[in-house]
Amino acid sequence: MRIDVIATGIITGPEARGDVTVTRDGEGGVTVRISNVWIAPGAPDVRIYLSSDPKGDLRSGTMTELGKVTELTGELSYDVPAVLEPPDMRSLVVYCSVYSVTFGVAALEYTGTTTGI
Repeated sequence: MRIDVIATGIITGPEARGDVTVTRDGEGGVTVRISNVWIAPGAPDVRIYLSSDPKGDLRSGTMTELGKVTELTGELSYDVPAVLEPPDMRSLVVYCSVYSVTFGVAALEYTGTTTGI
């Protein structure tokens, strides 16, 4: 099955880093993959959000939780709910809900073209 890269970004912040790739499969499903992940050791209840705000401000615009972080290093993958359209996703946010702190943000840049994986 063909998988197209539709957006990329780099997570930067004081408590999180990683490379973000947003893909669409041949059936229209959208997935966010985060590679080379590093999140501060011992961080409690860290979650991944998509935000309509390009700077990742969760108080501005619309946000959608993709899920809880299961690993603080390595690779993460999240399916994007079908109700979201990729152009509406302007950033990915790594957020600690216990302390209400943003650990890192990746502005999503759309490719304009598709590249098969």
